[in-house]
Amino acid sequence: MNDNYLLGYSLSLALGFIIFLVAIALAFSVSGLVLRKTTKSLNSRIWLNTILSGLITALAVARLVMLIIMGSNGLELIPVNFAISFLFTLVPLLATLGLTIPRLWRLRQPREASGPVPLSDPVRVAAAETWLVVPVQGLLVGALLSGILTIASNSPVLTLVAAAAWLVFGGWAWFRQTRFQQKLAQNGPAAIPRFVTRLGLRLATVAAFAAGFLVIFLVGITTTRLPDRFNMTMDEIHSTGMVMAPGQKMLSVTDLTGPQEGTPDKTFTLTAERAQVKLDNGQTVDAWTYNGQLPGPELRVNQGDLVQVTLQNKDVTEGVTLHWHGVDVPNAEDGVAGLTQDAVMPGQTFIYRFRVNDAGTYWYHSHQFSNEQVKMGLFGAFIVEPKTPAPASTTDLAVLAHTWSTGGGSKFAFGLATTTDRKTVAPGTPVRLRLINANNSLLNFTLTGTPFRVTAIDGTDLNKPGELTDIKLPLAAGGRYDLEFTMPDHPVLLNSGSASILLSPDGKGDMTPITPKAVFNPATYGQPESEQPVTLQSHFDREYTLTLDNGLGFYNGSLATLWLINDQVFPNTPAINVNEGDLVKITFVNRSPMDHPMHPHGHKMLVLSRNGQPISGSPWWTDTLNVAPGEIITVALKADNPGLWMDHCHNLEHAASGMVMHLMYNNVMTPFQVGPTSGNDPE
Repeated sequence: MNDNYLLGYSLSLALGFIIFLVAIALAFSVSGLVLRKTTKSLNSRIWLNTILSGLITALAVARLVMLIIMGSNGLELIPVNFAISFLFTLVPLLATLGLTIPRLWRLRQPREASGPVPLSDPVRVAAAETWLVVPVQGLLVGALLSGILTIASNSPVLTLVAAAAWLVFGGWAWFRQTRFQQKLAQNGPAAIPRFVTRLGLRLATVAAFAAGFLVIFLVGITTTRLPDRFNMTMDEIHSTGMVMAPGQKMLSVTDLTGPQEGTPDKTFTLTAERAQVKLDNGQTVDAWTYNGQLPGPELRVNQGDLVQVTLQNKDVTEGVTLHWHGVDVPNAEDGVAGLTQDAVMPGQTFIYRFRVNDAGTYWYHSHQFSNEQVKMGLFGAFIVEPKTPAPASTTDLAVLAHTWSTGGGSKFAFGLATTTDRKTVAPGTPVRLRLINANNSLLNFTLTGTPFRVTAIDGTDLNKPGELTDIKLPLAAGGRYDLEFTMPDHPVLLNSGSASILLSPDGKGDMTPITPKAVFNPATYGQPESEQPVTLQSHFDREYTLTLDNGLGFYNGSLATLWLINDQVFPNTPAINVNEGDLVKITFVNRSPMDHPMHPHGHKMLVLSRNGQPISGSPWWTDTLNVAPGEIITVALKADNPGLWMDHCHNLEHAASGMVMHLMYNNVMTPFQVGPTSGNDPE
């Protein structure tokens, strides 16, 4: 994580808010100069306004510094709305410094010799000069619009509306102030409106802005509603999907199945059903389960097996599916409701058949209303044993980390263990811990009591991994690490948050988890292979840059925090269009304040560089890549699994708010649809 980026992001927001508050004080103070009764009072206000202007200038400079810090790893990391919103403050601030401040100082009166000196009419008229007052009023409105643009999702339309509102206000303020100064010159203090009138004018101004916001709100909720049914591969606005290359044969995702004949080597039946399950602390989870278990049954198969899984839905009314996270299954077996199949409704059955070619640690979960259904428990471990099995004496544990909702609040657990789960392991035993992050956010793990190695990331073995001790292991949401070590003659503790697994020769004991400062970095861990499969210098058939962002906006008729890809939310996000065999370079740019674990279905990514530095350790293959705030990561992807594939943030809350796109082979279409009346909603 780029801590400097988060600091710059947070302080930029805070500074913008403070500038707005100070601008309110400055605008009211300058506008009220004509109300001063004595020269002493006028001079005091001139000093106050000078100080307030200096404070805003200092705050604006500080905000500019924050933007520079945010762009230290690349200017593309500065959110466009942050940069544009800064201009809405900068331009009127420069006008204030160049026009208002010199006039303020020319307005100063000689120090009173004896007693209060009433403000003369010519001085009062000068205090109402248009060039003196309007710039600070423009600064106030600019600071307000700057704040709105900063928190809103980047939108050229909104920027144009804000600029138009600013210009309209400026013109109106100019006209009003010029007329007021003329009346003041003609009629003296009698031209100054009474307090009630001034208050009414200010309230009318506020009401005008409120009416504008109301119009924007109504337009937003009416124009962003998604259709009742639509094809996930079709851009909602332009109605454009894939473009076939000459000579290609059109395929449906339903054609891209696993082997439909032959006796499966492993068969499983998973029944989706509601159940109440107790955690180890006695608290109850009202869960949606597979086979009544939390997590779902652990499925273990062997590399090369033909696997058949029958999914039955007993009583989950929203429907369910099975997605094989990290397993490169044929497209029709991927389990995405509305893209590769219809959701399996109560009383229905769906059969998945596929051959597992790659050993490793994976997991399965529903991809129908996945944000909700994974939280409720519709997931489990899927382990593919290698052709050459580990020694029979190996202790092999899949550790599913998840936060459960109970009547007593949220409880983080390894499986159902919310505190310390003790296990007996004899000294000298080979141990493999398969860490699976089934939460929506990054988790930090530690292993205390023994040196260990990270031998695999997301199911793919690392090349010559070295020994590690006293190190923090940040694991992406949806990601997996395999840790291996030989059991010592004393306890070993795996920890994350409040949950722990304690391994000891007698199954007893206690340990305190370490709080290491060192952080595991896959980019430098292990050894490079003698021949790198792909490098930054390789020839790529296609290149894409995906900028990850956030902001307030409208989605499907609601005002919400949007999570965007290239300033768009699903279904308007850009697609990665490929032909089979293409080598694709993708650069992820995260200019938001949160992690985004990016997960392309059906494919693995080879990380090429991180923040401009080429990968120097083992080849780093991943299917769930955590892109931290302020990071730029470039990956390579081989288009070797035809189909229509989701590519989304595996913080499933972000996916549900629009951070979804597709990896689309140009000759593949889907007959399935999503939308309220379709029964399908993958996120």
